[in-house]
This record gives sequence, structure tokens and C-alpha cells, in this order.
Amino acid sequence: MKKLSLALMFSFGGTAFAQTPAANMMPDGSRDMYAGLGVGSAPLCDGSDERKTRLVPNIQVQWSNGIFLKNASLGMHLSDRPGIEYGPILEYERGCDASPSRKLEGARDIDASLGVGAFFNYYPVNNLRLSSRLLVGTESERRRVLLSLDTKKYMQIAPHHGVAVSFGLSWANQAYAQTRLEFEPLRAYFANAPAAVQKTGYSTHSGVKDVHAGVNWNWELNPSWLVTSQASIYRLTGSVADNPLNNRRSYMTVYTGLAYRF
Repeated sequence: MKKLSLALMFSFGGTAFAQTPAANMMPDGSRDMYAGLGVGSAPLCDGSDERKTRLVPNIQVQWSNGIFLKNASLGMHLSDRPGIEYGPILEYERGCDASPSRKLEGARDIDASLGVGAFFNYYPVNNLRLSSRLLVGTESERRRVLLSLDTKKYMQIAPHHGVAVSFGLSWANQAYAQTRLEFEPLRAYFANAPAAVQKTGYSTHSGVKDVHAGVNWNWELNPSWLVTSQASIYRLTGSVADNPLNNRRSYMTVYTGLAYRF
């Protein structure tokens, strides 16, 4: 539950919805505002072959002044130019409780964290979005930096059915990789091991963390209710993928739920 506490606060922090959405599109490219609940499944941690299924709130709201809330992201649109979106953003990244078996292998728990930064989206044509997001961690001891670049295409495949297909990559600096993806006990083991073992030592560094692709499907049951589903595939790369404790370089996250549209 502690992993979801801040996300739940973000999800249900606003009660007065705007009567009319602002001109800007929502983070997923639509103009819908909705709140719902569904079921999601994802690995416990990046690279883990252990999964967890949980209830996940799903909320998407934009006020007329440009402030928007999209699950664990809170931001504000500052642009009034068609086809261009930018502004500040605050994003919550859930932590990861390593299982007992993973801890025996040398893994550790990873704390949840906040990132603050900015986003920039560009629509070269209708229903095609090029997006970027830069986040800097709020921890004082290390400045985590995460940069995401994505392309998303929206399509109406049938009456009441819309699909969005996305492709992208994430780049992380060394502080991010060490804070979120490197295992301290492993480094200590290699430091105390014989010289022959130390040569195989592992260390993370800055670079492309993952490449990913996803598909979103919205099914409008009626003007007020919709079923929203998502599946995403991630492929770890670089020093993150070379982590000796990674059980999987590729993994999938899935979600489906029911939402009420305002």
C-alpha cells in the first residue's frame, strides 16, 4: 500500500472538475476527463521475473487554467499555440520492495521518489504526437535525471473504439541508474572478492535505459462510461540490461479498467 499512497493522493486530490476542458489536449492526446479503477500487472522491479497484480486508480483531469492531473503526474500547459504543448510537471515514481528470494541474491528495496521537470509536445499532423519529458529527482544527495522521448499515433478503428500506438526510449544519468537500478550489496561483494572476480565487476553508467512500445485501447460503452486498456513492452539496454541480477531484459505491463467520463 505504501507504494500507492502518493499516487492515490494525486489521483483523488481534486474534486471540482472544470466545466469545459482547456484547448490543450490531455497527456494521452485526448480531450477526455475521467476517473476510474482497474487492475494492473507489472514486474516487482525492472529486470525481475516476479510480478504483482494490484488495483490501480485511473484519473485524467484538466482544468480550464491548463493544470492537468494524469494518474501520478501533475503539470500545467503554458502554451496557447495549436500543435505545441509545454510546461512544468511533477511526477511520482513508485518504489520497489524486493522479494525475500531477490534479497538473498543481493537485491534491495528501492524507495519511491518524486521528479520535477518539464514536458514538450509537438503535433506535426493531426493525431500524431512527438513528446519529450525531462525529470530531475528531488533527493538532495543525488540529482537523478530521466529523459523520455516518445511518438504516439491515435486512430479511430471503429465507432466507439479508439487506439493509440506509441514507441519511445528513456535515457538516465548515472545517479538515476545507481539510485534506482544498481544493487549496493553486489558492488560490496565485488569489492571484497579476489582480483579474478573483480574483473567481472558490474557498474551502471548514464545511457539509454530502455526502449519501449505500447498500445492503448478505449471502448466507449456510452457517453459517460468507457473501458480503457493498455499494454506496454520494455526492453532494458546498456549497463542497466547488463545487471547480473536481472532475470529479464524484456518485460510487459498491462492494465484494464472502467472509467466515468465527465
